[in-house]
Amino acid sequence: AWCGELAAAGVRPRVAARAICGRALVGELELLRTRYNDIVIDTEGRDTADSRAALIAARLAIVPIDVPVTPQQVDLASQYKLIARLNAARMFNPGLRVLFVLVGGDVPPSDEERAAARAYASRVMSATLASTIIRGAAPADMDGLYREVFHH
Repeated sequence: AWCGELAAAGVRPRVAARAICGRALVGELELLRTRYNDIVIDTEGRDTADSRAALIAARLAIVPIDVPVTPQQVDLASQYKLIARLNAARMFNPGLRVLFVLVGGDVPPSDEERAAARAYASRVMSATLASTIIRGAAPADMDGLYREVFHH
């Protein structure tokens, strides 16, 4: 859906999308690396063998934080599995960059919400908080995130 919205809005560069899962992930990644400079893998945030393999293969993991930021999101105990999974991936993939991105909300996040999101991101080794905020599926926001990730 995201790729379709980008194409309809005329956003460049164009993005190709395909579904890959299960045992085919590692082999498919090897094939895709010969054809593309950048590969985006959406693991839906679940802790699966596929998501772990994707984190180990990735150069960058983007982790959304819903706006408004609630105390539950920055609570270490409730997010322990995600934090542990990201930190474990860094042990196998020391070059993995982790970028947290604020997502949603009609109103820009408050200074307190940004501080809470930065504190949450600090629980993951070398993670940072993106300056781009994604509001829905707006192509301009996705273009801003693309520019921040690839031109930073």
